[in-house]
Amino acid sequence: MIDFEVARAALLEQHSCRLKTVTLPLAQAANRVLAQSLHAKYPSPMFDNSAMDGYAVCDAEGSLREFRITDRIQAGETAENPLAQGEAVRIFTGAPLPPNTTAVVMQEQTESDGDHLRVNADIHAGQNMRLKAEEIEIGQELLAQGSLLNMAALGLAASQGYVELSVYQPLKVQVFSTGNELVEPGQTLSDGQIYDANRYQLLAWLQQLGLQVSDGGILPDDLAQTEAALAAAAEQFDVVITSGGASVGEADYLKQAIEHIGSLAMHTLAVKPGKPFAWGTSANAKFLSCRAIPWQPLPHPICCYCRY
Repeated sequence: MIDFEVARAALLEQHSCRLKTVTLPLAQAANRVLAQSLHAKYPSPMFDNSAMDGYAVCDAEGSLREFRITDRIQAGETAENPLAQGEAVRIFTGAPLPPNTTAVVMQEQTESDGDHLRVNADIHAGQNMRLKAEEIEIGQELLAQGSLLNMAALGLAASQGYVELSVYQPLKVQVFSTGNELVEPGQTLSDGQIYDANRYQLLAWLQQLGLQVSDGGILPDDLAQTEAALAAAAEQFDVVITSGGASVGEADYLKQAIEHIGSLAMHTLAVKPGKPFAWGTSANAKFLSCRAIPWQPLPHPICCYCRY
């Protein structure tokens, strides 16, 4: 029995990238897979700025509670004039800090009258200040090659000024279920039959990965029909995933069918349920086959780990 992580590593090692790449505008790259690593062009934050609405103060000794207000700085403005000891500026979240700022005091902890500011709480050096490059440095890897471009990834790319990204063409995948006991939802069940749930779960899962997914339907327990369907799928798709027929029962024809058109390696994974798992190849496609189990959240996404 093979450990799941060991099996996944072996599976990925045996598959090399054959996908073409395309450059897409940022707004069209959602759910695609990044074809080259993305690195920071700018630091984050790009400049020292305030994390609060309040007052930027200068107190090198840390003992003052009263300050003279000299300016007002909003987000998008510049802060060129340095503060002197005992001075403060009204400041807002995201606004640049003037040179010599030692802390930012939130407005709820202050009282002001004209140009006079009184602070009613302890002031700690560096509080409420976001310093340049404290989160991201120029040149730092932001997203590794092969990353799925979800909403967080696209937001990160946009924050660095990227207009377009190099992505892989979607992997084409077809999904089958196998077994005479399976019936499509909505049809009438006969004795000994169940509704096919695994296939719908796999289809949704794969679509979330940004793949081009096709529903192959249910294959009966028939060697000739199974072989014909898999051979046709191998001509049109990069990966063929099957649920069921991967065990050693007399009606499990999947192994024979794939071996007639390519090769298949059977494995027993240290996961429960669903231990039997197989992967193989034909001239044009990769095959992944997992055992059909009563519906439940799948324990491990090994069927989705096709190397891009």
